[in-house]
Amino acid sequence: EYFCEVFSESDVLEARVALFIPKLEKQVAKREKIVENLEHAMNIYKVKGARPKHIDLVEREKVDSIDTYSKELEELNKEISESIFERERMQRKSKYFENLGIDSDETFPVN
Repeated sequence: EYFCEVFSESDVLEARVALFIPKLEKQVAKREKIVENLEHAMNIYKVKGARPKHIDLVEREKVDSIDTYSKELEELNKEISESIFERERMQRKSKYFENLGIDSDETFPVN
């Protein structure tokens, strides 16, 4: 409401709302690190012709780096998509309750 009072429609070309989404931000940071590792492994393979390996800290054995990082990236992309979908779903729900005059923060507190 305040925003609409201060600016007219012709004054605003684009607006973005900042969200507090630490879980999603953490997932995205983790994905960036995996992408770096995958790109590095692929470059090693391209230069040396041998697929790089690294020690899996959970399994405590050598694993193919390209396969492992590719699988981790695929899984994380799925998690990130689900997180974004859930956030969008909550925003739609919030807007729905707002239109009904119900405080959605009380109905659906954000974690």
